[in-house]
Amino acid sequence: MVANNDQGQELRANRLWSKIAIFLERGNRDAKDVADVLQVMHDDRKFAEKLLVSPAAGRAPEKSTNVPTKPDHSLRLLRSWSKFYHRYFGIQPDFSGLMIPPRPEGFDFLIVVLKGITSNQIVAAMRRIDIQVSLCTEDLDSIKSDRDSTQTYAIWVRNRQEADEELKNLSANKIQEMGLKTETFLERLLHGFKFWDETHTHLDLQNWTLCASSRASIGYVPNVHWSDGEVRVDWYNPTYANVHLRARSAV
Repeated sequence: MVANNDQGQELRANRLWSKIAIFLERGNRDAKDVADVLQVMHDDRKFAEKLLVSPAAGRAPEKSTNVPTKPDHSLRLLRSWSKFYHRYFGIQPDFSGLMIPPRPEGFDFLIVVLKGITSNQIVAAMRRIDIQVSLCTEDLDSIKSDRDSTQTYAIWVRNRQEADEELKNLSANKIQEMGLKTETFLERLLHGFKFWDETHTHLDLQNWTLCASSRASIGYVPNVHWSDGEVRVDWYNPTYANVHLRARSAV
């Protein structure tokens, strides 16, 4: 007797679950990752769409570069950011509704900007753990940017210690004319802090990140780099360009 399609799918599911249980017992699968997937299956009847699996074919569909997705590996990145915000800010964030944008090739570092987080808070948290920060102004929250933290959001940037060589010798005004999306000042502070948390070293040892998407109240453009044992925040005229002054592309 041949099983019908529903029976066949149920048998397949039972076999897969048995294999997953064995993997968990042997340590071949991360228990937290499996629990996260099971939680989605439990909470949402349309879990296949959330997990990017085609119900009909039982496989991942083609990913569209125009549709935001949350790849499996993004779950680990979000857990890492959750631990980061809890460790340094005492916040337990909820990223359950956060959409991760499609990740272009070469953009491997995820920055998650938490709703309400400010530049002043980030610098204060860095100073609490003895990261020295030199500022051109203590009123960092007066700096305005193309994006702000009125809502939680995520962007991808290149996973590089030095700012993008592709954007050297370009002033902030030129970058704006070209319509390029680049890291804001707040995003660069978070990027550098998270990079330090993962590597215990700093960004921009040789160059400066030009935060071309941000402006100080006097119209100047902030930049951030590491020099002489401290994170330094300065700013330049938006027309200024230099081989070592480089923005960071963001997606």
